[in-house]
Amino acid sequence: MCASYLQLGFVHVPAAFATQYLKHAVKKVIIRVSDGRRWKIHCITKDGYKRAKLSEGWAKFVSDNHLSKGDICVFKLVNEERFVMKASIVRVS
Repeated sequence: MCASYLQLGFVHVPAAFATQYLKHAVKKVIIRVSDGRRWKIHCITKDGYKRAKLSEGWAKFVSDNHLSKGDICVFKLVNEERFVMKASIVRVS
């Protein structure tokens, strides 16, 4: 995680992912972690779904998981219909 993702309350979604999977005006994304906890996070799309960011709810996800600068989060889309992503977190320390 870079500092801006931890402090600004949103994270940008890679353009290739947004273009392929956010064509249906996804408004909420569910992120779950291995212990079963879940967060509903607002998704904002722009430029005909070519750009997107996760906003409202992202700061809670960061806080609840004690993410720090340098930590790595890998997101895997596990349910395309309900837009559920599994997050795997690798700690820097």
